[in-house]
Amino acid sequence: MQLTNIKYTMAKTKPKEKRMQRKGQFEVLGIALIVLLLLIGVLFAIYLAGRPEAKVRQVEESILAGRWITTLLETTDPGCFGNSMKELLQTCVERELQPPVCDEPSSSGDPSYCAHVDDAIRNALQLTFVKWNRDYRLTLSTVSAGQEVSPPRPINSTYTPPDRDPERICLGELEAKLHIVPLRIPGKVVKILLQICR
Repeated sequence: MQLTNIKYTMAKTKPKEKRMQRKGQFEVLGIALIVLLLLIGVLFAIYLAGRPEAKVRQVEESILAGRWITTLLETTDPGCFGNSMKELLQTCVERELQPPVCDEPSSSGDPSYCAHVDDAIRNALQLTFVKWNRDYRLTLSTVSAGQEVSPPRPINSTYTPPDRDPERICLGELEAKLHIVPLRIPGKVVKILLQICR
């Protein structure tokens, strides 16, 4: 009787041992899976950290150029009836032959809308990129019927840092932002392109 009782107890414990072995195998498999996922995460982090910072810097500068243009266009001129630079630029280009005059002259003594836009561009560039010692090229042009022409004087078609050779600016890598200012004349726009050199 004892012999059968031992066999019966052994028979009873075998499935428990198998279950314990399976449970142990699943735990080892789970740990191996966690280690594998951690390894993949670490490799991915190393890959991202090892990439050049140029991508992040490009985005920052593109945002910088876009915000600079937007800020310039939204700036108001108290010496010209409180109009924004965008309104002054639009009116200057639309009424090129007879640009209206402001109630105060610009720093050059010219009271026209165009002179006030030129002053605002020069001052904004001086207070930002020149002060930060950053090379730049700001280009303005009027596009009408697919043809690009210079904006009316005294607005320059290209602004570059003072005391620098315009031909040698932004020869390397740069980031640019193009902004289109619509005019009330159908088919005519002002293109503003700001390039920031690296």
